Amino acid sequence: MTLGPVENTIPGSPSCSRGKLSHLSSLNSILSVEWLHPRHSRALRLISKNGRCNIQYKENTGQMKIRRLSLQDPFNTFMDMSWPYFLLTFALVFAGSWMVFGLIWWNIAYWHSDTTRHLENSSSNATRVPCVTSVYSFSSAFLFSIETQTTIGYGVRSITSECREGILLLVFQALVGLIIDCTMVGLLYTKISRPKNRSRMVLFSKMATVTLRNGKLCLMYQIGDLRNNNKIVGAKMSTKFIKMDSTQEDEVIAFHQTDMAVYVDESGDVPFLPSPFCITVCHEINEKSPLYQLSAKNIKHEKFEIVTVFEGTFETTGQAFQIRSSYLPKEIKWGHRFVPMLSQSISVSGFEIDFTRFNKTVEVATPLCSSKKL
Repeated sequence: MTLGPVENTIPGSPSCSRGKLSHLSSLNSILSVEWLHPRHSRALRLISKNGRCNIQYKENTGQMKIRRLSLQDPFNTFMDMSWPYFLLTFALVFAGSWMVFGLIWWNIAYWHSDTTRHLENSSSNATRVPCVTSVYSFSSAFLFSIETQTTIGYGVRSITSECREGILLLVFQALVGLIIDCTMVGLLYTKISRPKNRSRMVLFSKMATVTLRNGKLCLMYQIGDLRNNNKIVGAKMSTKFIKMDSTQEDEVIAFHQTDMAVYVDESGDVPFLPSPFCITVCHEINEKSPLYQLSAKNIKHEKFEIVTVFEGTFETTGQAFQIRSSYLPKEIKWGHRFVPMLSQSISVSGFEIDFTRFNKTVEVATPLCSSKKL
């Protein structure tokens, strides 16, 4: 059985030809107008210079549901908290557990008739043994809760064998306190030792350059590591060209990504890195490059973003990391070259690096035409 062509699959369309569909064109026109709103007339940046993604939730887009989903992943929620909120939560967890158990201890003392102060000095109750000695109010119960969970044990307040519920509660609080201690200390250590704290020592140059290298136009930027004696192994670089584009069907792609092949000298995208280091990453502007038809004049009027990604593993801790940055057209210096930073040391047998030159460039003779016309 042969199936013929399906007609009018979209209501109101006369045929299924490759022409622009009216309602799809309207939809994408709305997207284009919203994207090119006057408030967005300035250059938009997807990735900031410090690597942060400039994307936020739109108002009234189910943020309550997002918060509920975040609570189902408490570990990453804690890791993503800012330090003030993290330390506040850290303190509230401990104080809350002390408060809850203090309330339970106070209820046990109340039902055991230990909450009346004068009972301790009454002759008729001289031989009476309380459930917990010196616990006769909520404040004393709260102090006993802190002493129990933190194993301080001043010796004034102590549990007796008179009430079984007190013994069970003591065991339960000790176990809960141990779990809270291990969890919160583990979270604190993980947050302190996150690789992004170490990755702050890895820098991208503020500007990229376009100049000739071996007779070919190349886009270049620098990556440097300030820390000594902490090598980065398995380093790899990647670069993406991001620009708003549309398909043949008039579908608007807000962030159309094109891969840009990068290399360091002749080592490809996996270079050898000493410590400290500074490398110049190069992208040859050839037929496969999205910059192939751009010249020094028209590149300034283009709207695109070049996102750079550097990832690897710290040798000392074995932690993987990823660092990002980006360059807008106004941050590309045509006809400039980076100043050399590495030189032979005079005092010792080796080399020395000068990071004061990290962002310095010099103007060199470079064709102003595009690589296509070169």
